[in-house]
Amino acid sequence: MTAGKTLAQQRRIALMTGVGVFAVLAVSLLLGSLILQFFGIGVESHLIELHRIGSLIAERSINICCR
Repeated sequence: MTAGKTLAQQRRIALMTGVGVFAVLAVSLLLGSLILQFFGIGVESHLIELHRIGSLIAERSINICCR
């Protein structure tokens, strides 16, 4: 993305990317639970899904490793 850009342009892109990521994380931290409540989604359902995804990743890792 920054190939062919000057060092100053690369630094500006990096700074703007960092600011954007910080803004998204800050909004998620401050308003995340309110947004979930608005849509009727509980934290428990996210935990269940994260465990399911973790199990799938572990299963695939075992299958790749032990062929």
